[in-house]
Amino acid sequence: MNFLDGTWLLLPVYMIFFLDNEMTLTEIGLLFGVCSLTQFLFEIPSSVWADKYSRRSVLIVYGIFHVLINVIYLFSSGSFEFFLVAMIFSGIGNALVSGTFSAIIYDTVLSLGREKEYEKIQSVVNRSEFLGKISASLLGAILYFISPKLLFVCMIFIHGFYALLAYTLQEPSVEKSISTSWAQVKEGIRFLQKNAAMWYLILIFSLMVATASISFDYYQPIFKNMGISTFYLGALYIFINVLGFWGAGLYLKLTKKADWKKIMEIYLLIDIASALLLGYGSLLSVGLAVIFLSLSFGAQNIYIGNIIHQSVPSSHRATALSIQSQMNMIFYFVAMIAVSFFADHYSVAWGMIMNAAIVAVLFLVFLKIYGKAKMESVFYINNTAK
Repeated sequence: MNFLDGTWLLLPVYMIFFLDNEMTLTEIGLLFGVCSLTQFLFEIPSSVWADKYSRRSVLIVYGIFHVLINVIYLFSSGSFEFFLVAMIFSGIGNALVSGTFSAIIYDTVLSLGREKEYEKIQSVVNRSEFLGKISASLLGAILYFISPKLLFVCMIFIHGFYALLAYTLQEPSVEKSISTSWAQVKEGIRFLQKNAAMWYLILIFSLMVATASISFDYYQPIFKNMGISTFYLGALYIFINVLGFWGAGLYLKLTKKADWKKIMEIYLLIDIASALLLGYGSLLSVGLAVIFLSLSFGAQNIYIGNIIHQSVPSSHRATALSIQSQMNMIFYFVAMIAVSFFADHYSVAWGMIMNAAIVAVLFLVFLKIYGKAKMESVFYINNTAK
């Protein structure tokens, strides 16, 4: 299923698609911001439903929503209003799947008595998604080159099959929450706040991921301005996902040589360097930025997911994961609109410098909070988190 989720054929050309439909960078930033805001609003309701009732049903609805999104794109005719509706649906769909699939995997691992192998298994799952993205990259660019409508028709069939596959999924038998919906949210936050240092780490991580995502969103318009063909962007996206696939495996080796602090510092420095390289705007600098971001994206969710999985019991795991994702979305909403405004009214370089400045402040805050912290002061290991 993760492989199918990765076969989002529009990915190698998604910014190009909006630019080809005469959207400005500010309008694109607004569309992406609305998507993030919608996900922010629906993260908790969807995760509470997953924890209290059925994670399988959430995945089925996710597949159906993405069928509807591609139907909207198919008949949009370049309308901003149609794109806005599609992005709202996309935000709802992302909220549905966020944390749910990861929670199912962890519960399955626990039910099999293999919790010590979680990071290894999650790395394999991540790699399957990157394989899906690799498969979709060149195909998506080719289909878009032939006809954008053909691309969306193919996506309708792919996500329809995803919904059918989710229907056949067998959920492991785990403890279900008996809390009311609002109590479920408060308990999820309480589990995350058991240690203030861990709470701050999640806040810093969420803003870092938001800024890194914004940097990554901008490589396509930068390459387009250089005159690089859409077809070659598809080939580039294959390379990007090969790096992400490799990065998921590289993370496991990194954990044996560096502690959690060093890994986070590496992520923050990669984020700063990538934004500055994109702002410089040469073919070499943008290429290096794409390489650095791709390698880090391969394992970031394993890093923060492992912290949450060790700290929160199954009855609230999807809720806690979605709270973290919710923070990421609201940070992305604010930062994307600000960066897009600077990029549209001044230059892309100034937008990327602003992005790098945000992460530089984060890096200093991280060093201030965790300079002498030990692992046990951050990770609340809940031995009953099953």
